[in-house]
Amino acid sequence: MDDVEEIYLPSRNQHQTVSKSSDHHWVSVTHNRLSKRFKISIGVCAVIGVVIFLLVLIVPTLTNNKSTFFTTTTNTVINTTTQTISNSTISTSTTTTSTSTTSTSTASILTTTTSSSTSTSSTTPTSTSTTSTSTSRTTTTTTTSTSTSTSTSTSSTTSTSTTTSSTISSTTAPRGWSNASRMNNARAGHTASVLPNGEVLIAGGNNNVSYSSSTELYDPATGNWTFTGSMNYARTQFTATVLENGKVFVSGGYYNDSWLNSAELYDPLTRTWTLANNMSVERHQHEASLFGNRTVLITGGANTLGDLNSAELYDLLTGNWFSTIAMHYRRAVHTATVLVNGQVLVAGGVQSGSFLKSAELYDLSTGMWTMTGNMNFERWQHTATVLPNGKVLVAGGLGYYYSNGYLINAELYDPLTGTWTNTASMNYPRGKHTASILKNGNVLVTGGYNGIDFTNTAELYDFVTETWTIADRMFDGRYWHTASVLTSDIVLVTGGARFSDYLDGAELY
Repeated sequence: MDDVEEIYLPSRNQHQTVSKSSDHHWVSVTHNRLSKRFKISIGVCAVIGVVIFLLVLIVPTLTNNKSTFFTTTTNTVINTTTQTISNSTISTSTTTTSTSTTSTSTASILTTTTSSSTSTSSTTPTSTSTTSTSTSRTTTTTTTSTSTSTSTSTSSTTSTSTTTSSTISSTTAPRGWSNASRMNNARAGHTASVLPNGEVLIAGGNNNVSYSSSTELYDPATGNWTFTGSMNYARTQFTATVLENGKVFVSGGYYNDSWLNSAELYDPLTRTWTLANNMSVERHQHEASLFGNRTVLITGGANTLGDLNSAELYDLLTGNWFSTIAMHYRRAVHTATVLVNGQVLVAGGVQSGSFLKSAELYDLSTGMWTMTGNMNFERWQHTATVLPNGKVLVAGGLGYYYSNGYLINAELYDPLTGTWTNTASMNYPRGKHTASILKNGNVLVTGGYNGIDFTNTAELYDFVTETWTIADRMFDGRYWHTASVLTSDIVLVTGGARFSDYLDGAELY
């Protein structure tokens, strides 16, 4: 071979070595090496191929597990058809459609959750709807949800996964109102007495047509009302006192333009009424206070003679009435509260059309009345409740101040000092309302009249912080109703009036 030269062959982009013969013909010889640029191109293509291969293998798995890879897509989530089945009630939640731009694969998720519950709550669009059972107590709820999701990735790979999960949660729901069974008779100005067996005895009242002698029992276990024996006299605006032997003692009242001095006893064992001896004076809108297991003190009230200051004692052992010293003031629609020290605090009321702020104490051991500090405001149709700390909370009523004469303020009586101090005012003015002390010591106030309307508002007084908190409203506005704290600490509200409409409805808090 003569000469050897190195040349480039552009058509194949290869670097070759050829020899030049003496007769000047070109003869191809072996390749020497590949160009550097071609090597780089081959390497890049190899990497791209590996990446594509891995994506084909991995993307479906990532989609099934709801993982993300770095692609900007649009995610549309439709939560539909959430059904909650409870007490034969079916509710369907609303359909929510949301569009967001995230670093996820394109997916359409259909979630269906069914569980036994009394309340439904919807979570964010990427999670299932959940349900929980809420009551007025701390409850443990088991919720089982089944969700089916279908995802489609950008590589046209479709996968479907089904997941079933079970969760257990413990929740404490706030107290609220629920309707109870209706009484057999509509009534207002009646009485309600919680018996030792937990039943509630409703007696008497009127319904704007007639006065009633009928009585009925509410059974908290079944939620049903049943008639029991009728009283011997129809009556309204009377007193009913539960005795230690379980019997109920009623006295006085009003019937067809007549004031009553009759009294009778209800025996829960026989479910019958027996007449007791008559009081010495007819009276209604009076008060009755129980001393131990032997004596009932009757104070004030009104009859044809007007407002009364007389008081008398009923001896449960002998069945006889005894007169005692009269109060310093004639008063009706007042309050009489048995204090921790055994004395009875009588406060407020009306006397010949004038509202009273005076208060006095009765001592059974001496049979004497003693004046104590005056309230800060005149009032009647108010409530008085003994708190766990021994103080007495007086709230609302009709007076000379605030909305149409109905009071929003409240005050506390301290038996140790014999003085009254203002406490936080209620959120709503009211009179002819109810006040019930709960097991935690707080006081639930319900309904009443505010000078304009019959209110369905309710609020709670915290005796520790001495503040009021608005509670849920009742279903019906009402006054001259009753409120009874059941053994379960649930409050049963019954009857009452709203203008000329007398109610048979009952509610539970």
